[in-house]
Amino acid sequence: MKHCDNCNQDFDTKEKVCPIRGSKLKDVKDTDESDTDEIVSTMTLTGIL
Repeated sequence: MKHCDNCNQDFDTKEKVCPIRGSKLKDVKDTDESDTDEIVSTMTLTGIL
């Protein structure tokens, strides 16, 4: 997954430039379950959830 900061959209592509604006795309790290569990735990402890 890649992200364009100019148009604020994510694209599932291997291209290095945005298909809409032609600007450089950044790699977006996919969140795995362990990251999600940690986030939910932190949010629960802080009272957000």
